[in-house]
Amino acid sequence: PNIDPSTLRVIIDGIDQVEEFAVSNTHAQAELELTEGAHSIYAEISDLSPNKAVSETVQFTIDKTPPSLNLVPYDSAYLNQLHVEVVATFMDNLSGIDQNTLSIEVDQENVTQEFVISSGAASAELTLSEGWHELKATVSDLVGNTKNIEKTFIIDITAPTIETALQDQQIFSTRRPALDISIADNLSGVNKDLVKVIVNGNDETSDFNITDSAIQGISSKDFLLGINTFEIIVPDRAGNVAKLIFSLILGVAPPTVS
Repeated sequence: PNIDPSTLRVIIDGIDQVEEFAVSNTHAQAELELTEGAHSIYAEISDLSPNKAVSETVQFTIDKTPPSLNLVPYDSAYLNQLHVEVVATFMDNLSGIDQNTLSIEVDQENVTQEFVISSGAASAELTLSEGWHELKATVSDLVGNTKNIEKTFIIDITAPTIETALQDQQIFSTRRPALDISIADNLSGVNKDLVKVIVNGNDETSDFNITDSAIQGISSKDFLLGINTFEIIVPDRAGNVAKLIFSLILGVAPPTVS
C-alpha cells in the first residue's frame, strides 16, 4: 500500500492523540477515557507521494448521567380534591430526552396516554378516589440513561370528627369546668398546630392540651354567669376543617316540681 502510517494524526478536541492508537497499514484503534460532554474528532494521513487526506470532523457527546425528573404532587402531599393535576418535568443537558420512553403510572396502572407531552414536561388532570396513591414515572435520554422516581400522596376530602360527652346547654355550678373533647382524622390526620378553642369569642387555645386525638384542659378564665359559648375548630393536614359549637351554662339548675 502507498499509505504512510507514520503521517497519521488523530485530532480529538484539538489535540493530536495518535500516540494512544495502535496503528497498522490499514487502520488505527484505541480505547480512550474521555470526559462527559461534547467532543470532536478528525484524522489526517498522507501517502508516499505525499498526498494528504483529511477526514470530516465528527461531533459526538458522551453522556453517562440520567435525566432529571420531578413529579407533582410532591412526595407525601395532602390534597383535598378528587381532581388532581399531575405534572412531570424532565431535562437532560447532554444527549437530550427521548420522549418516547416517558412512562407514568398511578397505583400500578399506566396512565401515560392521559398526558399532554411537550418539550420538558407532561401534564394531565386525573380523577382519583379518596385515600393514598402511588405515583411512578420513568424517562430515558437519547443514549439510554434512565431515571425512575416514585411519590406517594393522599387525597382527603373528609373533615375531622369532633366528639364530646358534654351536652349543649348543659348546666354547671363550677366556674371552670374541664373540657375533654375527642378529635380524629383517619386519612391525612389532625393538624393539631391549627386547632382553636374559642370561648365567648376569645381565643383560649393555649389553656388546653391538644394532641392528635384530644383537646383537654380547664380554661384560665372563670365562666360568665349564664350562657358561655364554645367554638372548637379542627383542621386536618389536607385543609378540611371541622367545627363544633356548643354552649355551657353557669348557674343553678331550676328546682323540680313534683
